[in-house]
Amino acid sequence: MRAFTFCDAKLINRTFRVLINLAMLVLISGRVEIVYATEDCSTKSDHVDQAPVRYVGGMRYQLKTPNQIGSELPYASSVEICDKQYLVSEAVSLANLHSQNTSDRKTENRKIKSDSVVVVIDDFGYRNDWVLDGFLALDADLTYAVIPGNQFSASTSRLVHDRGYELIIHMPMQAIGPAPGEVDYRLFTSMNEQNIYSRIQNAIVEMPNAVGMNNHQGSAFTAHPYSMSVVASELRRQNLYFLDSVTSAHTVGVESMRSAGVSVIERDFFLDSVDDLQYINEQLERLAYLSNEQGYAVGIGHVRTNTLLALQQSIPRLKQAGYEFVFVSEVVNFMPQ
Repeated sequence: MRAFTFCDAKLINRTFRVLINLAMLVLISGRVEIVYATEDCSTKSDHVDQAPVRYVGGMRYQLKTPNQIGSELPYASSVEICDKQYLVSEAVSLANLHSQNTSDRKTENRKIKSDSVVVVIDDFGYRNDWVLDGFLALDADLTYAVIPGNQFSASTSRLVHDRGYELIIHMPMQAIGPAPGEVDYRLFTSMNEQNIYSRIQNAIVEMPNAVGMNNHQGSAFTAHPYSMSVVASELRRQNLYFLDSVTSAHTVGVESMRSAGVSVIERDFFLDSVDDLQYINEQLERLAYLSNEQGYAVGIGHVRTNTLLALQQSIPRLKQAGYEFVFVSEVVNFMPQ
C-alpha cells in the first residue's frame, strides 16, 4: 500500500486529546447529564426521548447540567448502538458514526476502481454568492444536494446540472427537535402516503435533473419504518437513489430502500462538523485513507467557506496521489440490494 500523509498515529493522538478535554469538562462543570434519544436494540421500542435536540451540519446540540436545564450546547458523549460503544467527540455526536455496511465493501465492490472518493456537499439553495461560484468551479466529480423551497433552490439546481456536477434533492425531514424552514417540503411522520408523495413530487418538479435524494436533518423521520417505506416506494417509482446522511443512530434508511428495490448508500462521516480549515483538510485525508481501505468512502460537507477552501486545497493533492473523485451514482449501485 502506498504511503499517505494521513496516519493512524494522528488519529490516536487526536482521540487522546478529546478524552482529556472531556475529562476537564466534567471536572469543571460538575456532573454532566447527557440526554440522548436512545432505543433498546433488543426490544426495538418505539419510545423516543422528545427532549429538545437539534442537528445542524451533522452536529447534535443537547447538554443538560444541574445549573443549565434545557440549554442547547455542543457536547461530547458516548452513543450506544446495540452492543457497541462509539466515542462521539469534538462537539459532534453523529459526525463520525460509520455506516454499518462499510466492513463488507472490500468483497462486495470489486467492480469499482479502488481509491474512489465520494464527496457530497449539502445545503445548496440558501445562498447565491462567491462561495456558491467557488463550488461550481471545483475540478472534481462532486455531488451537490440542494434543499427545495428556498430562494435560490431552482436556479442553483440548474447551475449544478449545467456545470456537470451531480444533483440530488436534499429533502427536509422531521428532526427530533425543532427545525424551522422549508415548511412546504418537510416530511413528517404524521403524514399519510399522499402527503409524502406530493411533497417529494413537488421537489422533483423544482429539480427535474436530480438523480437521487438524501435527507436534510431527519433524525426522527429516518428512524420511522412506515414513513421511510413510503419514501422508498416513491423513489422507486421515480427511479432515484437514496443517500442516507445518517443523522440518527436508529435510521432504517438502508433497510427501507432495499426492501423497495431502491439503490441506497450511507455516508461514512461528515467532513466539516468542526468548521475549521485544518480539520476539514484532515477529514478529507481521512476520507481518502478510508477509500483505500474499503474501495470507496462517502463524506458529506456543507456549502461553507472553509469547506470550499479545503476542497480547493485538497482536490489537486489527492488527485496527484492517485485518488479519483466520483459521483454517488457511480458507487451506489454496487451496494448490496
